[in-house]
Amino acid sequence: MASFKPNPPNPKPDRQGRTGRRAKRLVGVGAKWVASAAITLVALFPVWWMVNIVFAPPGAALALSPRLVPTSWSAGVGHIVTVMTDGVFARAMANSFMFAGSQSLITLFIASLAAYCFAHLRFPGRAALFAFSLVGLMVPLGVIVLPTQRIVSGLGWLNSVQGLVIPLTASAFALFLLTEYMRAVPKELIEAATVDGVGKFGIYWRIALPLTRNGLLAVGILVCVMAWSNFLWPLVTVTKPGLYPVSVAAATYFNPQSKFTTGDMMAAALLSALPLIVVYGLLQRWIVDSISRAGLRG
Repeated sequence: MASFKPNPPNPKPDRQGRTGRRAKRLVGVGAKWVASAAITLVALFPVWWMVNIVFAPPGAALALSPRLVPTSWSAGVGHIVTVMTDGVFARAMANSFMFAGSQSLITLFIASLAAYCFAHLRFPGRAALFAFSLVGLMVPLGVIVLPTQRIVSGLGWLNSVQGLVIPLTASAFALFLLTEYMRAVPKELIEAATVDGVGKFGIYWRIALPLTRNGLLAVGILVCVMAWSNFLWPLVTVTKPGLYPVSVAAATYFNPQSKFTTGDMMAAALLSALPLIVVYGLLQRWIVDSISRAGLRG
């Protein structure tokens, strides 16, 4: 009786399948790179165009065929010198550093203390209160700016540093991120400190804060960026030029009745955005990593 020998499998379909899957992966990766490059170009082109106008000879910005590369470095230096020698803008830069720094420090203290309470203390209504606090993430500033401005006016805080800083120190965004970091603090350390007689504030100050310093620094940078670029709140609370932050001072250059040229306007906008560009450019990877870790903890 003849023995039955099965036919060997045909390797061609398997190789064709692998080739097809590899081609699909390459197409997918290529599409992602093209989309990323397009998004990057759209995001960076306004900044590049602003730099191009600053470093362009007079009248070139309004020409019918403008150039895409800077052509006059001396003209750009002249625009920057004109803006920086203006007393209002120089004072506004100092004001923004002071406002953004003080708002960041106060926000970090309030949000980290509340985050520690929500993460490690047990009290009635804790979950409901935390959920209610996060409603602020869904409410835009434009909705609450007028009621808040009325409160600040009633307190006599218009045209004052406390009127600019304190109303914006309660940040639901900072509370949410820092709560996720506080939840990562080992409970064993807190229990051991409690047994040793350390109070709740001592545990927060000596244990929780040092262990969450990466999150504190990331949130502090983001809060500082938002405070620096805030335009609406200073606009409705400050009328004295000596208290203008850089966001409001730069907007005054775009008044059609002002003496400044288009290059001066763009120089003011570039100088106001330069600190944010430098900070985010240097710390972008670290900031994104810190926020991603907070999301994974949640």
